[in-house]
Amino acid sequence: MSIPGWQTELAKLAQGLPLSTHLYQDSLLKAISGALGPNAFARSLVCQLEREGALLQSASGLLEQVVQGANLASNIRLSASANLGLVRLAHEVVLAQGSLVGVFADQSLSEKMSRALMPQGLTAAAIAGMDLSRSLSISLAAEQMLAGVDDLAIGRLVGIDETFRKATLAGFGNLSTAYESLIETVRSNRTLPAYLPLVIRYPPVEYYREIAVIGSITPDSVGRADSSVVEKEIHAGLPRADDLLMRFDKPLCRLLAGARRSAKSDNPDRIRHVTTSLRELVTQVLHGLAPDEQVMKWTADPRLFHENRPTRRARFLYIVRDLDCDPLAGFIEHDVDAALSFVDFLSSGTHVVESRLTAAQLGSVVSRAESLLVFLLQLGNEGW
Repeated sequence: MSIPGWQTELAKLAQGLPLSTHLYQDSLLKAISGALGPNAFARSLVCQLEREGALLQSASGLLEQVVQGANLASNIRLSASANLGLVRLAHEVVLAQGSLVGVFADQSLSEKMSRALMPQGLTAAAIAGMDLSRSLSISLAAEQMLAGVDDLAIGRLVGIDETFRKATLAGFGNLSTAYESLIETVRSNRTLPAYLPLVIRYPPVEYYREIAVIGSITPDSVGRADSSVVEKEIHAGLPRADDLLMRFDKPLCRLLAGARRSAKSDNPDRIRHVTTSLRELVTQVLHGLAPDEQVMKWTADPRLFHENRPTRRARFLYIVRDLDCDPLAGFIEHDVDAALSFVDFLSSGTHVVESRLTAAQLGSVVSRAESLLVFLLQLGNEGW
C-alpha cells in the first residue's frame, strides 16, 4: 500500500471518529437531563456501539497492514502499533460492555432498577466510548501527519543544522517507542488499571503535539491534512492549562500568557521571551509536583540524585509513584525531554532559526508546552 493510500484511509477514520464522540456525548447529556430515559439511552448506546464496531474493524485491518509494512519508517510502524493497541482497547473496554448494555435495555428491568444501575454501567460505557473515540482520532491523525514528515528534511524550513536534526529524530524515536510500550502494557494488563482514563486521554495528545512541532518546521512530502477537527477534539476533551495553573500556582499563569503574547508579536527578541517562559513553567511545575524534600523522603537511590539533588528522572518517578506503571514513567521522561530539547535549541541563540521561524511555528511550540503542562498537572492531582 502506498503512503498516500493509507494516509487517505487514516484521514477518513480520524475524521469519522469525532462523530462517534459527539453521539456518545449527546446521548449522555440527554440521559443526565432526563430527556432520554434509561431504556432509550441503552438502545441509543447499543446502536452507537455497533457503529463504533464497524469503524474499529476498519481501523484494525488498516493498522495491521501498516505495522507489517517493511518499507515504512520505524516511527510510523511504532505509531501504527500504538494505534492498533488503542483500537483493541476500544474493543475490550467499550464493545465488551455491549452485553451489559443489552441487559440494561431489557424491558423486563424495572425503570427504578435501570435508573439505579445506569451510572454504574451505561454512563461508564458512554464515557469510555467518548474518551476512546476522541483519543483514537487524535492518535490516528498524528500517524497520518507523521507519514508526511521526511526524516532527512526535519527542520529544513527554518535552517536547522544536522546535529539538531539527528537529535530530534533520536528523541522522537524514543518517544514513539515509549508511546507504543505504554499502550501495549495497559492493553495487555488483565486487570484494567485505575489510571486507564489518564493513559487514554493524555499521551495521544502529547504524541500528536510533538509531531505537530516537528511537522511545522519540516516540508510535507504529501500535503498537510486539515487539523481543525483534531484541534477541536483536543480542546473539547482536555482541561485548559490556564485553569490548572491557576489552582496550582497562580503567578505561573502570567508566564504562560507572556509566552503566548510573545509568540504572536513582532518583537525581535520574542524567541528568547517565549523559550525562557516555557522552560521556567515546566521547571516550576516539575519541582512543585516533586519537591526536593519529598523526593528525598521517598527514595535514597543514588542513581536518582546529582550533586545531592533529585534528577529529573527522580521527579518523574515520584510523580507516578502510586500508579505502578514503569512504562508511564518512561513515557513522561521521553515526553518532557522531547518538548524541552526544542525549547532549549531555540533559546541557544541560533540566529538562522530565529530569523526564519514564523508565528505559527512558534505557536506550535507553545501549544506543545501547554499540553505537557496539562498532562503533568493532571498526573499530580489525579484529576483524570
